Amino acid sequence: AKAILLDKQKTATTDQGKANVLNQLGSLALAIEEIDDAQKYLTAALAIDPDSEKTHAQLGVAYTKKSQISDEDYIAAAEHFQQSLRKKANDLNVWSNLAETYLKTKRFSKAESEYKRILLISPGHIDSLIGLGEVYVGMGEDGAADFYEQAILHFNRGISLAAAKMGSKLLSNKELTEIIYLRAYARTKLYDTSKVIKNMALLSDAKRDFTQCIQFSPNNYKARKARKKIVERQRGTAIHWFARWFGSGAIFVVSALILGVSQFKYFSNEPATPESSVLSEEEITSLIASINTDTATPEEISALIEATIAIHTEDSGIDEDS
Repeated sequence: AKAILLDKQKTATTDQGKANVLNQLGSLALAIEEIDDAQKYLTAALAIDPDSEKTHAQLGVAYTKKSQISDEDYIAAAEHFQQSLRKKANDLNVWSNLAETYLKTKRFSKAESEYKRILLISPGHIDSLIGLGEVYVGMGEDGAADFYEQAILHFNRGISLAAAKMGSKLLSNKELTEIIYLRAYARTKLYDTSKVIKNMALLSDAKRDFTQCIQFSPNNYKARKARKKIVERQRGTAIHWFARWFGSGAIFVVSALILGVSQFKYFSNEPATPESSVLSEEEITSLIASINTDTATPEEISALIEATIAIHTEDSGIDEDS
């Protein structure tokens, strides 16, 4: 196809014909991700026909596809998108591309404004819903933590509309994985920045999102690492929460429960377990006495509960992950 177009370029006799061929060459180069060639052909086409909205739009895309992209490239892309929109004001894809350049250069207020204007015209525009979600993640990272909740809502809507085939486009597995990862990140950040009561459901939902990312992309190292961290946090948080709310009395409750189970198994008809797996009353008392329950912090109580459980687990051969 490229050879045919190059031949056409040689035989083109009018300026418009040459500009058309150069535009086609630029489009082809973009499609096969030869970005430098795309930029060269499209720039040459604009030199002949500087008012072509299509060429401006494609050259803007070329700037955003560069392998080593800078803020200056995004600014140049924005200028070309704006030129294109002057000729075709309601091209929502070009408009969304313009909003994305503001997002990438952290001009969040401008990006938010453009995405919202697009959604007023087309509420099911998927790229704008997801883009607005990314804007709110950026605002959250700048210190306005409440925006994480808005980000999650927009990611949810974009994913739902695409899945129901009611939005402006379908999502590829790669796109869906990236969006789900962003949603999980937003949920984790919303949990971390909560100043009053921590909503544990946010961590559970984030873990489910990271798990789904791994299902779509088994080699997704970032998702695997993030999921592992959440599992570790959930385990520690559960014990810490128990100790904080129930105080030092939790030590006796947990210890007595372990003793009861051990003694039940010992005197029941179940196969005998090693003697070391049955905690005696003296051992429980010793564990309780090892901490000053009047001045104990939740962290100390948590540590004692973990130690008590660990002793029972190790001695009885229980698999913690089973």
